[in-house]
Amino acid sequence: MKSKADFGCMSDFQLFFTLFTVRLYSMFLSIRSVTDITVYFFVTFVFSMLAELILRKVKIRGAVYFLLFLSAMLLTVQSVVSYISFINEAVHPDFSSILLIILTVSAIIYSVSLKSNALARFSSFCCVVITVSVATVLLSNIKIFHIDYITSTNFEPSFNLYSLIKCLDTPIMYMAFSSKDSRNSFKALKLSVAASYAFIGVIMLFVICICGTAESYYSYPVYTLFRLAGIGTLTRLDILFTSSTLFALLFKCTALTDAGLIFLKRGKR
Repeated sequence: MKSKADFGCMSDFQLFFTLFTVRLYSMFLSIRSVTDITVYFFVTFVFSMLAELILRKVKIRGAVYFLLFLSAMLLTVQSVVSYISFINEAVHPDFSSILLIILTVSAIIYSVSLKSNALARFSSFCCVVITVSVATVLLSNIKIFHIDYITSTNFEPSFNLYSLIKCLDTPIMYMAFSSKDSRNSFKALKLSVAASYAFIGVIMLFVICICGTAESYYSYPVYTLFRLAGIGTLTRLDILFTSSTLFALLFKCTALTDAGLIFLKRGKR
């Protein structure tokens, strides 16, 4: 008997890990202030509720599936462009974008050849990699954590329409990978959104209580937190950020592409 993943659907646990990982990664490169977290959470919540309503109450036709396919593809391109922008601005200005594009396309082709079943099993592993990397950095920064810096919190928003579009990745993946026969799919969606924003909230708390007023000057505060971390003779752990986010980027792009292909197949029925 084939599993749910073979038909384009994931189990509730796999769906949670997929949505949590993708949302957390997207926030890593988008969050600039505490206000951003609140706004992104609200937008993601609204989009997710609409996705659930459409999935359960509306009969989706071929044209709508094609629009969902295009949205998934555009989000894939946006994810790659955003990562290239991050690398060029914060890590290495001479980074070859062609190399990243080739790597991403190769990962997508390989993932598609294995079908959704392999992607579903891979979701939990990717989630663990990112979570362990973040936990390592937070623990290594405990020694320079100053709770009194909380008063220097930056509330100035830095989001724009382009960055808010990233919030569509969660509802699009939910509509592609969730099972209409499972009542827990919606619970997995709600838990993944709540858990990812709670986690990024904790990370931003560390950024504020370590960087203080300087936090507002960093374009990528989460990346800065990794740069400040150190274990023993390792004075910078930014390699953990670039490697884990690259890992997450490839996972997000393959998941979005898989979701787009699922929409395309459903639209042809």
